[in-house]
Amino acid sequence: MTAAVLENVALLAEAPWGVAQLRRLVQDLAIVGRLIPGAQADRWPTLRLADLVVSFQNGVSSRGESEGLPVTVLRLADIRNGRVAHDDLRQLTLDQSVIQKYLLAAGDVLVIRVNGSADLVGRFIVCESSFGLYCDHFIRLRLDTARIDARYLKLIGDCTATRISIQGLFVSTAGQKTVNQTHIGSIAFSLPPLSEQHRIVAKVDELMTLCDRLEARQQDAEAAHARLVQALLDSLTQARDADEFQACWQRVAGQIGLILTTDESVDAAKQAVLRLAFSGRLLGRDLGAAADNPNALPAGWREVQIADIAAVGTGATPARTNPAYFDPPEFHWVTSGETSSGLIDSTAQKVSALALAETNLSLYPPGTLLVAMYGQGKTRGQVSELAINACTNQACAAIQLKDSSPVHRQYVKYFFEKSYDELRELAAGGAQPNLNLGKIKSTLIPLPALEEQHRIVAKVTELLTLCDQLKARIAAARAKHAQLAGALAAQAVAA
Repeated sequence: MTAAVLENVALLAEAPWGVAQLRRLVQDLAIVGRLIPGAQADRWPTLRLADLVVSFQNGVSSRGESEGLPVTVLRLADIRNGRVAHDDLRQLTLDQSVIQKYLLAAGDVLVIRVNGSADLVGRFIVCESSFGLYCDHFIRLRLDTARIDARYLKLIGDCTATRISIQGLFVSTAGQKTVNQTHIGSIAFSLPPLSEQHRIVAKVDELMTLCDRLEARQQDAEAAHARLVQALLDSLTQARDADEFQACWQRVAGQIGLILTTDESVDAAKQAVLRLAFSGRLLGRDLGAAADNPNALPAGWREVQIADIAAVGTGATPARTNPAYFDPPEFHWVTSGETSSGLIDSTAQKVSALALAETNLSLYPPGTLLVAMYGQGKTRGQVSELAINACTNQACAAIQLKDSSPVHRQYVKYFFEKSYDELRELAAGGAQPNLNLGKIKSTLIPLPALEEQHRIVAKVTELLTLCDQLKARIAAARAKHAQLAGALAAQAVAA
């Protein structure tokens, strides 16, 4: 490896996706002869892969026959991290002649022929043993082993230049990317003598082991940092009285820029701030003898249901079979996926006045809070606020505070942000658990006097703004780090 890389391994490893970048760098340096001493890459002949392949063969397309012999058939799902996983292989019954045609031998190379992922298509997998057949998602390459080592060919296939070349050959149909035998055979590269190929592969194996160690060390450090951050935040949420809280807060606040150095730690801090706010501790409230009770409230606070302070409704999805419900597009219509923005000032879709008149839609005013009741991934439980007049689909709960309620709207919004995880746990159902209006209405919210709500909102806003500033600094530092590491890697390959 070049001296510049060796001197800056720590910089590369600590950059975002740094170890992955190191792995790519090792592969890129390997195929241009810069990993081993004495390599004379300028004398290596340039060949096409087709010149080194004894035979190409697409995989078996049969889904099984009524008579024949049972045989293992490799599927795309059996490829993990570029290798064959043997823990869940499928067997089919096939005729002996079919088996002979598609039988895999040790040293064969499979190429992923078709998939929706551009990163997978064209990848090479070395067959380390003879164990069965392969399906039609693959092309089998049987190599001239006197000229090329299968493991060296995998290095060629994984390097940056080859990946760019292969992706330029893709044929795309119905979301699927495809390569064929001609595409794969056209790949050109410089080929060292077989003995040098073996030395290069051995060096790559050595350096990949080093990358594994760096990655494990990095993961251990990240886990230790996460435990440290959580312990410090717990010291705040578990403080027994105002004096203990202030002492803990001074410890954390004085080192906050050093403690919160990852997106995950900043997110944990945000949740800690919200938990402190709704336990009464954020403003230094003394819980006295009730401090050991996580559900204890400060004197003067009360717990009420959301339905006691707000009207809670929902919306509907007008039938798509009636174009008049969407044309002319007159009223904003919110879907649950749009609740991630925090403040909704526009929507992707609109509905007509006819839809508002003939369906269960209601038009909600600015200031209405929307909580996602359904949704994939992290959507469910998200809260946002309307900055416009809008109606919603049935996946959102619309919360309108009653005029008579002594409640600060931002206080309620922060409460739902704090309760995100709890709400997700309340969701019921099968493959896609959902909340419902009943659960939203019966959710209990702790309420201090209105004046204290204002003070809590002001403090939470201040601290969450600080967290956002820290995140921006982390992102800027990460981008700068990645830029420096990328420049170093590019310099090493070009040298």
